[in-house]
Amino acid sequence: GGAAGQQACLVADALGMSRVLLHPFAGVLSAYGMGLADIRALREQSVEAPLGDTVEGRVTEILDRLAEAARGVMRDTRAALRHALTQKIAEISPRL
Repeated sequence: GGAAGQQACLVADALGMSRVLLHPFAGVLSAYGMGLADIRALREQSVEAPLGDTVEGRVTEILDRLAEAARGVMRDTRAALRHALTQKIAEISPRL
């Protein structure tokens, strides 16, 4: 990116190199890549509860709330929600 020249010179100096080759559009290409990147909003929450009939409903409610919070962030960034994908993952780990 924009700091490629500085970083390359530091690495070259550490390696005893006297010559460094950089692409003249390194900063522009870095910004271009950021423009093409997917917009993501990740939310997570831990839930400590004994396994039973009520925990599934509680986890479902929490996942729904977290998904809506993530969609809210996406709306705030003016992302195109018509292409949005919501992925809800619940992982159950035993207490050690």
